[in-house]
Amino acid sequence: MKPVLDGIRVIDFGWVWSAPMVSSSLSDLGAEVIKVEHRGRLDNSRLRGTPTVGPQVDGPPEELTPYSHQTNHGKLSFSADIKHPDGRALIRRLVDTADVLVENLSPGVLARGGLAYEDLSESNPGLIMLSMSAVGQDGPLSGMRAYAPVMTSLSGAESLVGYDDEPVVGMITFGFGDPNAASHALVALMAALVQRERTGRGQYIDMSQIEAMGGVLGEAIAELQVAGRDPGARGMRHPALAPHGNYPCAGEDRWIALAAADDEEWARLAGALDADLAGDARFRHAEGRLRDRDALDAAIAAATVEHDRDELMARLRAARVSAAPLLGLEESLEDEHLRARGMFETVDHPVVGEHEVTRVAWRMSGTPAQVRSPAPTVGQHTHDVATRVLGLSPEEIERHEASGALR
Repeated sequence: MKPVLDGIRVIDFGWVWSAPMVSSSLSDLGAEVIKVEHRGRLDNSRLRGTPTVGPQVDGPPEELTPYSHQTNHGKLSFSADIKHPDGRALIRRLVDTADVLVENLSPGVLARGGLAYEDLSESNPGLIMLSMSAVGQDGPLSGMRAYAPVMTSLSGAESLVGYDDEPVVGMITFGFGDPNAASHALVALMAALVQRERTGRGQYIDMSQIEAMGGVLGEAIAELQVAGRDPGARGMRHPALAPHGNYPCAGEDRWIALAAADDEEWARLAGALDADLAGDARFRHAEGRLRDRDALDAAIAAATVEHDRDELMARLRAARVSAAPLLGLEESLEDEHLRARGMFETVDHPVVGEHEVTRVAWRMSGTPAQVRSPAPTVGQHTHDVATRVLGLSPEEIERHEASGALR
């Protein structure tokens, strides 16, 4: 059975994470994705370092990083110099064959290379172009360059990560803005493809990644605007639920996440965890648990630390209590639930060999998603794309390589 985006061609000018995640998701859904890159200025995702887990592999540094392998799996690599007149012309011809163009470069970069949507749509009116900049293509801040931590800071999200009465911790170790923007962009892009099916016309999607972050902060924004309270950082605590947090278990750095939505769930949690806790009148009702959060959290932590994490999780789930283990990266990769759902697929990369990457999370019975191939090496498919898509002869390809247009 054909995948949902079979026959769709995507030109990918993505950089680092957000836009490349969009295009790799499109590949999982069946699209042909051609990543346009240039050896003279490599995507930063190729420069993130070598693997630190598993067997060490020798090879060009730009081909070894797992970061790039994940965000660029399933793609073809076409290496051309957009600053070279012939390279720019070849890229323009390539875009003329495409259904979708995805980019997250600074505003104006593609336009200066003759690849503004207004120009591209004249020769390819069905083209859907997605631009994912920090604040959008216009306005007083449009020239600002930003990575995920800058965008989550400007959206206000960073101010929510920390603990009561302590300095803000933030999310600097995890660029949440990138996958968040990619998820929002993918929805808009799929809607544009549906609209094109109905009208035959493409469209330009001007996306602000900062505004996309604002879209997931509705509760915090409402608390400030409606209640007049700065939500601030409150750790893992929930404004209306107690308990709600992460608690230590036996062993080094072993934790479990627990929550109780109402008095009935609290009774089941306390009964499964500790008899004394179940009998404590202070915590019998939600009002008391919210009022005495500090004492509640301390009492729960004193009980959970006596238990093995996984055994406790199984016991609580059997009692119909919301509970989950906190997993590190390596544990996540071995999670039995994710593996049962086929989240990880093995690919065979020409340099690093066999390794696993993750596919999109949706399982669709009629149009299944799958990882189509490993991430490409730089320029791996330049000859194929030049021949099959652009119709160049071997002599023309050789001439363009000699001039530096293709490299």
